[in-house]
Amino acid sequence: MRGGASLRLRWPAALLLVVVAAAAVTAAAAAGHGDHNFHRDFDAVWGKGNARFRDGGRMVELTLDEQTGARLQSKDRFLFGRFDLEIKLVRGESAGTITSFYDTGPFPLVHFSLYSLPFDLLLQLVSSTHPRFADRWSSVSLCLVHAFALCADMRGGASLRLRWPAALLLVVVAAAAVTAAAAAGHGDHNFHRDFDAVWGKGNARFRDGGRMVELTLDEQTGARLQSKDRFLFGRFDLEIKLVRGESAGTITSFYICSGGARHDEVDFEFLGNVSGEPYLLHTNIFSDGKGEREQQFVLWFDPTADFHTYSILWNPHNIILYIDGTPIRVFKNNEAYGVPFPTRQPVHVFASIWNAEEWATQGGRIKTDWSRAPFVATYRRYNVSNACVWDAAAGASRCAGGGGGNGGGGWMRRRMDWWSWMTLNWVRMNYMAYDYCADRKRFPHRFPAECIIPIGRT
Repeated sequence: MRGGASLRLRWPAALLLVVVAAAAVTAAAAAGHGDHNFHRDFDAVWGKGNARFRDGGRMVELTLDEQTGARLQSKDRFLFGRFDLEIKLVRGESAGTITSFYDTGPFPLVHFSLYSLPFDLLLQLVSSTHPRFADRWSSVSLCLVHAFALCADMRGGASLRLRWPAALLLVVVAAAAVTAAAAAGHGDHNFHRDFDAVWGKGNARFRDGGRMVELTLDEQTGARLQSKDRFLFGRFDLEIKLVRGESAGTITSFYICSGGARHDEVDFEFLGNVSGEPYLLHTNIFSDGKGEREQQFVLWFDPTADFHTYSILWNPHNIILYIDGTPIRVFKNNEAYGVPFPTRQPVHVFASIWNAEEWATQGGRIKTDWSRAPFVATYRRYNVSNACVWDAAAGASRCAGGGGGNGGGGWMRRRMDWWSWMTLNWVRMNYMAYDYCADRKRFPHRFPAECIIPIGRT
């Protein structure tokens, strides 16, 4: 522009400017499209007093105080779509808080039924943000569900366009599900042959030639099965159908344990409840005799209506708990940081049902109703085809997949991948009821070491 020279714009640049301008106008129009109104379109499902609507409902402030946070849930449900929202995060000190915008359905992503189920949009302020994001509004979009590269414009009957990364992801997920199903059904399992009834023998009824067992709790006793073999590392799968109807005071369990004062143990314990109320899944991990690592979950399905697969993967790197192939908990080997990890003691596999009315249901407030007895839990498809059987005489283990103590197949080296972390976080956000690593009343000064070490991606 020096010397008053006129600006000469070459045609490719002019065309580019037109395209960019058109894209910007389209994006701005899309962002501002729709007669949005939070007050009309959302319900305050939690912390109603902490949701303040502004500008006639076109803006909402969610507040977190010492008593409660707030959560909004869309009144409509959606099956595919793009969802845009502008958010300005908490300014200044915000440690311990979480501001979120997400969708949720009744099943985790790895279940194919999700693609035929609508889901809700939720906005939530519960309890970390970074100060540099607090000064401006940021546009946030959800494209279909979670991290899928899948977009749909349903207006005007437009067809669904599936981008190739999403198609590839769906193929991978489908293959993983088929593999998991095949693994769960693999192996010549037989409860009658592979287990001893170490307690309540009369309350263990073997069905289908030993391939299924019913464990019963009555007013006299419960029942416990213990595997005849011991194992040092492995993947342990078991299908369970829990007690139907009234189950308050009862605990149905599946766990591995070494025994002894300094025992190692990994627990699935299902805490019964009154009819119509959900089961609570109580998990715990002991290493070198130290436990008190409780995490609890509500379930996204009815565990009494059908069988579901519960799995414990234990290798030198980590312990991962799964439900129907979905990871719900991980405990990493952090021995380098002074946290004991089970690596030396072989374990038995246990299945049991017992009375724990002093604490199992609502902290022991609701007792077992013995007029509803007997309480029956059913187990099937026990699978340890991917495990290292301990040979006491040799003082070593024989691993499935060959190769002695350091052998085994992919399970021996398995760690959490990106998909596992994503689904684990989904479970934690939507279904975790208690985490010892977040209990400041229990740990007022310092959390256990494994809670402070970042879980991280491996």
